[in-house]
Formats: sequence, structure tokens, C-alpha cells
Amino acid sequence: MSYLKISKKQHQLVKSLKQSHALGDLDNLHVHPFKEFVKEEHKKLQEHWIQLANEDRSAARNKHGGYAGTKP
Repeated sequence: MSYLKISKKQHQLVKSLKQSHALGDLDNLHVHPFKEFVKEEHKKLQEHWIQLANEDRSAARNKHGGYAGTKP
């Protein structure tokens, strides 16, 4: 999916045009502010790093036969 950075004013204009159908069939057009895109990407990145950290922690636990600092 492609994203365009648009201002709040431009976003409102596109939404109003979409509602009035001035641009034809816009039912398949999904318009969201760029800030929302940034939030979504930030969330995906955080989830990715959490997944990596959990995998590393699990691998370390398996390598050492238990939790760090405990005797197997």
C-alpha cells in the first residue's frame, strides 16, 4: 500500500470530496492522515523488537539450561 504525506486541510478536502462523490467512485480509496501511518509503523516496529527480544531471551535460556543466574 502506498502512502502520501498530506496536510490536515488536504485530508479534510479529500474526505469531503469522497463524501460528495465529486471524484467518481472513491469507495475503495482509504484516506488516512500521515500521522496515523507513522503511528502504525511505530507500533509494528515496537512489536518486531519485542518479538526479537523474546526470541533472544528464549534462546539464551535454552543455551544455559534455565533462567540466567539459576543452576540447571
